[in-house]
Amino acid sequence: MYLLEFTQAMDNPATMAKALRAKARQYRTAEDALERGQQLLPWSQRKLTTVITVPFIFGVRGAVMVEECLPLFQAMRLPKKIERRILAAGVRAAIAGACDMCHARLVVGVWVGGRGGTLK
Repeated sequence: MYLLEFTQAMDNPATMAKALRAKARQYRTAEDALERGQQLLPWSQRKLTTVITVPFIFGVRGAVMVEECLPLFQAMRLPKKIERRILAAGVRAAIAGACDMCHARLVVGVWVGGRGGTLK
């Protein structure tokens, strides 16, 4: 069983690596709980599933830790075409989020700048 986690961090390697470690710690508890829950089932109903968290960390301007993602994709036995689609979708989402943030800052800047006190 795979728990997919999409997270955004600042676009520098140290911050992205820190986010990766934080997500691994955060989801370790959930992984352990799911695995312990399986042990409570009668033997005939156990599926003995391994739980793996797959953290996808994308930078706020579209950076991605490809070297971290590729082994996870291989573990999930994803076709190369799907790997590329997942990475591209994450980058697009990060860039769209950055554009939204820039637009919000522009609107707030105009309002705070004293142009009649109304949002444009």
